[in-house]
Amino acid sequence: SIHAISHTRLLREYFLPVETPSGLHPPYLFDIAVMNPQSMQGRLAVATGELIERLWSPSSPQSLSPHAFKAIMSRFKRRFMGSGQQDAMEFLAVFLEGLSEDVNRVEGKKPYVELQDSAGRSDAEVAEEYWRATHVRDHSVITFLFTGQFKSVISCECGRSNTTFEAFQAVPLPLSQIHERTMKVRVV
Repeated sequence: SIHAISHTRLLREYFLPVETPSGLHPPYLFDIAVMNPQSMQGRLAVATGELIERLWSPSSPQSLSPHAFKAIMSRFKRRFMGSGQQDAMEFLAVFLEGLSEDVNRVEGKKPYVELQDSAGRSDAEVAEEYWRATHVRDHSVITFLFTGQFKSVISCECGRSNTTFEAFQAVPLPLSQIHERTMKVRVV
């Protein structure tokens, strides 16, 4: 999962060191949310940065052992302790949530945002309102790169309807459960 998302160019650039007036530093270090009670005070971000730096280093070995990263993830969510097989989708969702909190630019208690009914407004206007509300609570590079919106319309028999947009970072899709497949093969 980590190797796959490290191929997202903007994410990789966020975690790899760049030249600054004070030397080489990765940009994420300036966003670490030390005071965010929902974060790991930057530990997950630092472990991710170190792993991505090792993955993309020209002098990196053919294979890497992510023990330090795994230990941090296990402290963040205990269900990832040990060496048992884990669900990759669940891991990715938990990882992105934790990483987003570690580099969230919203400091202190996250504000409550009351959203208005769509009341006949355009989808674009309502979606923008929901997007702004998401960023008031979660303003991170992870949110900008990996968050989308589901549109939901609730209609009643009286003819009224209300449209909402819910933020998501992953879309679970079922895999086909076909156990048998019939194929025609022609041998020439």
